[in-house]
Amino acid sequence: MKVLTIGDLHGKQVWKQLDFSSYDQIIFIGDYIDGPSDTDDLENLNSIIELKKRNPSNIKLLLGNHDLQYFWYPTQRMKKFKETIAFELLNIFKENENLFDICFQEENFIWTHAGISNSWINFILGKDPELKIEINNDSISNLISKLFNEHRWSLLCSIGKAKGGSQIGGPIRADISELRADFMKGKFQIVGHNKTKEIEHYGNIESGIIFCDCLNSGSEFLELDTTNGSIQVLHLC
Repeated sequence: MKVLTIGDLHGKQVWKQLDFSSYDQIIFIGDYIDGPSDTDDLENLNSIIELKKRNPSNIKLLLGNHDLQYFWYPTQRMKKFKETIAFELLNIFKENENLFDICFQEENFIWTHAGISNSWINFILGKDPELKIEINNDSISNLISKLFNEHRWSLLCSIGKAKGGSQIGGPIRADISELRADFMKGKFQIVGHNKTKEIEHYGNIESGIIFCDCLNSGSEFLELDTTNGSIQVLHLC
């Protein structure tokens, strides 16, 4: 399966320049909003939702921390929060909540917004030992989806010391420093959330991680073939 991953957009519409025709799956890694312009945020989010509606099977829309603060409003909010369009964003997400996912997995490959570390796995087991049943299941996406469906924000969106928290960063808020050397064993992850100048790759195809939140400084997108594990970086002029 040939997959194109699009990093955090924050109102940017650069994705409209891409040719999706040669991909089996296109995955948006989340954080569609909270860019400089309210108008761009709303227009971009609505355009992406319409794209998903036209292509329900091969477009995956993941949720990031900036999206979830409106998706679950008023339960959680961050420092960067737009009061001016908060209820409008809430309504858009709620009206289309069935179009969004918290993660996506294809065999050994897994996409989340921020990434999964071995330390976070140990952290959630300490909080709820029964989750070991889900972790032992080959599909880690079942675990992430379970936490999401049960609204277990404290586990799913836990924050580590690197981002000012006191726990271990979870798959929505993990810091890159928690993941570079401690990415989850036995899976190849594709994540966003942590800004990088260009796409960064650590580990190997059996156990590794790629960071794709680089659209703030350029236009790089990840092409991945899950059949043979080949990785290419797509550059837009």
